[in-house]
Amino acid sequence: MSRHPLMHILHTPAQNEHPTAADVWSGGYKIPWNDPAFSKRMLREHLTQDHDLASRKAESIAAQTAWIQQTFLAGTNAFILDLGCGPGLYAQHWLANGHCYHGIDFGPASIAYAQQTVTVPEASFVLGDILTTPYGGPYDMVTLLYGELNVFPPQSCRTILHSARNALKKKGRIILEVHTEKAVRHSGTISNWYKATSGLFSDTPHLCLMESRWHEHLRVARQTFHIIHLAQEGTTEVVETYHSTMQAWSIAEYQSLLTEAGFSDIRIEEAFPGSHEDLMLITAVNG
Repeated sequence: MSRHPLMHILHTPAQNEHPTAADVWSGGYKIPWNDPAFSKRMLREHLTQDHDLASRKAESIAAQTAWIQQTFLAGTNAFILDLGCGPGLYAQHWLANGHCYHGIDFGPASIAYAQQTVTVPEASFVLGDILTTPYGGPYDMVTLLYGELNVFPPQSCRTILHSARNALKKKGRIILEVHTEKAVRHSGTISNWYKATSGLFSDTPHLCLMESRWHEHLRVARQTFHIIHLAQEGTTEVVETYHSTMQAWSIAEYQSLLTEAGFSDIRIEEAFPGSHEDLMLITAVNG
């Protein structure tokens, strides 16, 4: 995130149409979910039942955990690792089915909420980046849902999948929900704006100007959000700029990533409920 006067936007050169991988994956390439103030606003988005932009609504979470339970975990008492767990909304469902649970997330407000609301000894939560935080284990299942993998650079994706495989028991399973290639490509073509009295980017009145780019040579979509904080009397407008970067992968490339990490029996699970046309569920087995 960068902070600058309003006139900075007018004097900023147009985005490079042919950036290198280092250009798009360095610095503030993603929204700072770990910033305490941003994390508090994001928690509101996770918990609302008005939309499912941050976390799915409660009915969808219930349907998805029931499907995974019936398909893969029936008759078992499993140890489950939830990568990018947010405020732990899946935890209660796994616990109700007799499983133990460990969640890791980057957002301090989300982890604090999870630790305050899920207090049984069979569940634990850790604040940390899933790229660098030790996973522990061994687990019967690792979940990484809602397209989280796509916001990491390619080599980081490989690291996460290798770490997940190493944290699983032999024949343990990864449940991986990813963005389709088409969805990532489309996200790089959308530009719009809105005004709000408060929201994800600010607790005060602001304008959000969003511009997007699709970089075909990298197969990367990059969205830039200019947040203009509307001036109060006696103040001037200030602009904060954020970026959100996503890597596109084809189905064959997802399969190759998982194979390279040591997984087998790779399947596209078309029956997974409560998902979105922009997402797909892939499952695979350790070994």
